Amino acid sequence: MKKQSILVLVIAGLFITSWASGAALATQIYWCEGGWGSGSVYRASLDGSDKETLFSSTESPLSVLSLDAKGGKMYWTGYDKIQRANLDGSGMEVLVTGIGFSEGLALDLANGKLYWASDNRTIQRANFDGTNVENLLTWSEKIFGLAVDIDGGKMYWSARDTGTSHNSIWKSNLDGTGVEYLLDGGDEPLGIALDLSANKMYWADWQGRKVWRANTDGTGSEILYTTETGNPIGIALNVFTDKICWSEWNTKHILQANLDGSDVEVLFSRIADPWGIAIIPEPATVLLLGLGGLALLKNRKRVNHGER
Repeated sequence: MKKQSILVLVIAGLFITSWASGAALATQIYWCEGGWGSGSVYRASLDGSDKETLFSSTESPLSVLSLDAKGGKMYWTGYDKIQRANLDGSGMEVLVTGIGFSEGLALDLANGKLYWASDNRTIQRANFDGTNVENLLTWSEKIFGLAVDIDGGKMYWSARDTGTSHNSIWKSNLDGTGVEYLLDGGDEPLGIALDLSANKMYWADWQGRKVWRANTDGTGSEILYTTETGNPIGIALNVFTDKICWSEWNTKHILQANLDGSDVEVLFSRIADPWGIAIIPEPATVLLLGLGGLALLKNRKRVNHGER
């Protein structure tokens, strides 16, 4: 049997095992919603069904959240604290306090680490249980969105340029060293999402009322979506279905489009402004990828490696 065939069978088996153990759940979208002094977390199926309120809070706005589907946990932040709960909203606990207002949160699932950015001009990390807090980077201005590439050893973040109202996207090593300017992020880049299989990053430009995409080296930036009335803020990718989702203030919409920005549709219309969003992929899609669609993913990887 050829090595390539053995690799396909082995990885297919890993996908099946992951699905059977509950690592991937039905396709669901989670989002924060509300304003200063209050907020709630919701979830629903991506077809718009099964919407439910997981919990509500009167302590602070809930700005951004990340999911650990295999561990059965969701993590979120907002003003001055990081919290987590089970995926159904039960078992809420406070992990870290005194962080200022945060709009960037990312998980390192392999190593059990939380990364967050905040308006106290830092990027920090800690263990999933909130212990061992480390200060990784201190910036001269506010830091907004944050995404991590654990395998590549990099984190991507947006921040205001020193002494100006201009905003850019930057990259550094996971320990905060090796800071590198990537590109102009628009008027106010907030949420950032990575498609590492295609070497792409996506971000929501709140003040500029746009959704952008660029290569992870900062080249090839393009505007995918522009609105006259909304303010994009949170962003998430479903790379299994090649979809991008984002939340908008003022229109109070959660929207979806193809990764190139085409075929925009409203998934949900809300009564309050939605903030951060996150997606869990469905088991059927993951199972199909393991059995029959892996060749396509391998081809994407091969092409991307050849472009470097």
